[in-house]
Amino acid sequence: MPAVKVLQPVLKMKVDELFLCWLSETATQVMLKDYLRSITSEEKIEIGSGDAGDNENILSQIIYVSKQSMLGSLMSPLTPTSPPHLSTALPFTTPTSPRSCSGIRGKRRSSSSRNVQSKKEESLTPSLSQTIPTFYFPQGCPKEKVNIDAIIAKIDRTFSQFPNERATLEDMGKVAKACDCPLYWKGPLFYCAGGERTGFVSVHKFVAMWRKILQTCHDAAAKFVHLLKSPGYNYLVQEDFIPFLQDVVNSHPSLVFLKEASEFHSRYITTVIQRIFYTVNRSWSGRITCNELRKSSFLQNVALLEEEVDINQLTEYFSYEHFYVIYCKF
Repeated sequence: MPAVKVLQPVLKMKVDELFLCWLSETATQVMLKDYLRSITSEEKIEIGSGDAGDNENILSQIIYVSKQSMLGSLMSPLTPTSPPHLSTALPFTTPTSPRSCSGIRGKRRSSSSRNVQSKKEESLTPSLSQTIPTFYFPQGCPKEKVNIDAIIAKIDRTFSQFPNERATLEDMGKVAKACDCPLYWKGPLFYCAGGERTGFVSVHKFVAMWRKILQTCHDAAAKFVHLLKSPGYNYLVQEDFIPFLQDVVNSHPSLVFLKEASEFHSRYITTVIQRIFYTVNRSWSGRITCNELRKSSFLQNVALLEEEVDINQLTEYFSYEHFYVIYCKF
């Protein structure tokens, strides 16, 4: 990230501008003309405050000022009646035009600005070497101590309990626990590993899938989105929730009665999806991102599905009573 340059007033530019305004006044030029006449005639000069000035010092100061390029461009040439030996003294006429004065000020301002800018760049150079730590983690903040090999070994031991080390959807509850996930992540884990096509998941395919997730997704929201999303996308749409919710309908103890009323499955699932998007999708884009899921209470409610026997107690999303009221009313 480039260093921010701090603006500071340039005092020299303002002093030069005030000096030019003072020098262009008629009274100032008349005073300087009198001083110059007194110096050339070697008379003693009385300063306005009452102190006597040193003629040599005043003369040297006037000669020094007269050598400045600013005065050479600002003032008009001396008149032909001026004495030749006064050619290096201060002129006594007003500036030829405002443009010439502004041109000089612009040159002085630009040169002064370049000097100040170069000094600022030199002073800011050491700060550029300081590295800013990463603060944006779209896939969750990486954890320092995550033993992926230990987690994979635990999954291998779980799969060894199944015939031919293959897990069906009914077995995925144990696999979800081996992955340190809530129980009802079992459906997304099964489908993400390709179990829907074959009816089972082999240990090698599941381990490859879960290892990749552990390496790229560092919190629950990122993992859940990765399990449900369609390939090539980084967000969830309404259709992505259907397999997950269908597994909840099929396996939750409070929804056993729905096995005999399959026509209500799609209606319940549709209602829950609408409630999820109404609460979680705060951007109203129809796409739930990791950040939106992270800021919501949805994943906490998914974890409570395992603990709460009565699904009607989960009033934010999954309550069947709430669904039935909505269904009857609308």
